[in-house]
Amino acid sequence: MKPSSLSSLLKVSGFVALALVLSGGVSLAQSAPQPVATTGQSAQAAGDQYRTATRLGGSTALICQIRNVQQLKREMSRPRTRARVASVLDQAGVSKAAADQVISILSSGDATQLRDEPFQVGDTMAWMGTQSRGKANIIRNVRWGGRRAFPAWQFDVDDGETLYHFVLPKACGNLALKSSERSPKALAEEARRAEEARKAEEARRAEEARKAEEARKAEEARLAAEAEAARLAADRRDRIDFFVDGVFGKERRLREVALAAPVAGATVAERGVCAPLLGIKAGPDLRIAPGWRIAPAVGVAINFEESGDTSLFAEAEINRWFERKGFIGTGIGVWDFTHSDTVAPVWLLQGGGQLWKGTGANESELHLVVQGRLFLDKMDDIENNYQFWGGLRYIFR
Repeated sequence: MKPSSLSSLLKVSGFVALALVLSGGVSLAQSAPQPVATTGQSAQAAGDQYRTATRLGGSTALICQIRNVQQLKREMSRPRTRARVASVLDQAGVSKAAADQVISILSSGDATQLRDEPFQVGDTMAWMGTQSRGKANIIRNVRWGGRRAFPAWQFDVDDGETLYHFVLPKACGNLALKSSERSPKALAEEARRAEEARKAEEARRAEEARKAEEARKAEEARLAAEAEAARLAADRRDRIDFFVDGVFGKERRLREVALAAPVAGATVAERGVCAPLLGIKAGPDLRIAPGWRIAPAVGVAINFEESGDTSLFAEAEINRWFERKGFIGTGIGVWDFTHSDTVAPVWLLQGGGQLWKGTGANESELHLVVQGRLFLDKMDDIENNYQFWGGLRYIFR
């Protein structure tokens, strides 16, 4: 072969190779691995391998070269074109709701959605859709490395979970995802649910606090009712009690005594006689006002000096009590009413102090009591007409 023929053959081969390269839909120059900052939820993770695209258009175009939205609408009306776009979205893992919105926007050429914004040199795409022999596929992690920005439509789709930022190059229709991030709708929904949960928790706590307050008030009311019931029961019991006294003392009274020797013809004379006494007295104890009680009673004064001088008596006391700790009082009565010659009205003075009190249902009391009496018919001779004793008073309550 002649040298001139060989040179011609080499030139033809070079032109053929160059034509094959230029016919590619997207010419990709493999660049060295470059870490790229991550944005939102895109696939642009740090450390990923990015391919640098320098040319658009050709036989691998997903749709075709698109001059305007009317042409875009025509191309998207073709079932095969729509199927390739849907396949790309499916391979990329775009949600069905978002994919339907993308196809709707592209098919309608919606100018309110499609923004005419060039894609700048150095910007990246999470993926780009292409086709080979009618079969759609995607290339991930693409950086635009051409000489200038390429014309494109950019639009956003929000499926309620993810906000997608799509790019549609006019030179080829190779639908691409610039980036994605969490949907503001989802964030707002999460915030709404968090707020609802917070309010529900506050309401739950408020309800628990309300129930606790109601329970506390109910318990207070129950305790108050029990206390009032106890007070009323004690009040009813306190209205009438019964008591019995056991006392020991003496009396001095003018009594007729026989004379050993008659005086002026008289065989008897009055003389002050002292006699030891054992007294027993009982009766009801009635409340008439707070701190004031009356106690009508009957009793017997057993005379140890002369049993025939034993006296039956009846009297009525009025006493001032000091919180059941003790009392002072007075009263009037009739002494020795079974003996007509010595029956006499008496004036009673007394006082007492608590020695013991029962507990629980038994609130009976034991008091030390001291009593003194003056015989009102002999007030001109008190030194020969008085009585006193002391002992115990048991009150049944």
